[in-house]
Amino acid sequence: MREDNLPKIDDIVFVSCNKLKIMKCKVISNFIVGDEETADIYNKGNPRTHADNKTYLKMKIIETYEKPTELKGRQRTWITYKGE
Repeated sequence: MREDNLPKIDDIVFVSCNKLKIMKCKVISNFIVGDEETADIYNKGNPRTHADNKTYLKMKIIETYEKPTELKGRQRTWITYKGE
């Protein structure tokens, strides 16, 4: 992963699900290595099987989209977003 694409504290990022832009967030922590996902009381799902490096990033949700739009690009990676 290119280090210049990694988000930093106060960066604005977008979250996608099924290739749709569903949330706009603000990064509020550096990357954390640990068991954050399994310890999170708000995590209602099962631990992710596609990402098991135990590296997490805390984000504050700024906006959720009721009508998600397609988010072009690669999913599950940090990429530079052009446009909004």
